[in-house]
Amino acid sequence: MATRIMVQVEVEENPNSGRLPMHVFPVVGRRRPLFQLVVASQGNVEALHWVTGWTSRKGGSPCPAYCVPVEDSGSSETVLSYLVYGGDWGLRFKPVSLSEEWSIESLQQFGEPCLLLAVDPVTEWLGRQQA
Repeated sequence: MATRIMVQVEVEENPNSGRLPMHVFPVVGRRRPLFQLVVASQGNVEALHWVTGWTSRKGGSPCPAYCVPVEDSGSSETVLSYLVYGGDWGLRFKPVSLSEEWSIESLQQFGEPCLLLAVDPVTEWLGRQQA
C-alpha cells in the first residue's frame, strides 16, 4: 500500500496572526513556492499582494511561503483545495504597490495563519492577467 504524503500546519499565538491549532492535510500535488497572491485586505478590496511566510526567528522575520493542492475533508465531502502556508507564525501580506521592507509594525501589512483556497492561486492570477 502506498504511503500518503501529508502536510501539517500549526501556528502558535503570535504578533503576526492568530493561533491555528494543528491541521493535517493529504497532499495531492506538487508544492510550489508562492510570492504573490490576490487577497482581500483593508476595506475588503481584492488586490495583488506580496506574500511571505513569517517565522518566530529574530522576533518575527520572513521565510518561504508555499502553495500545495490538498484534500480538504472539513465538510461532509472531500474537496480539492489549495493550502497556502508559511512559517510557525503563519503568512504575511503587503500590497505590491508598497515598497517598504517586511515589518510586523507596518499598518499596511497584515498576517494570517494560513489560507485554504477553492481555486489554484497561480492559475487564478494568470487568468486575471489575461482578462
